[in-house]
Amino acid sequence: MDQLDSEKIGFFKANKDRIRDELLKLKEGLEEEKLSLQEDRIKLSIYKQELKQREQAIEVMRFEYIQATSSDVRKFSAQANNVAPHLSNIN
Repeated sequence: MDQLDSEKIGFFKANKDRIRDELLKLKEGLEEEKLSLQEDRIKLSIYKQELKQREQAIEVMRFEYIQATSSDVRKFSAQANNVAPHLSNIN
């Protein structure tokens, strides 16, 4: 019985060490993934901020374009109104 118990204990210790090594490797892998995810979150945050800034710049450019074109349309409309009476005199 002592030899059987001794073999069981030896088998248990060997498996315990093997399993412990595997778990330590897995833990190291998880730590690497954790760091990678943190870096990815930072990159994503930076990307979102850049995207937000670009959206704001586009919105400002759109607003300025609308202002410029509406001003041009008003000028053209005013010129057309000034020319209209002269055209009616030609007929």
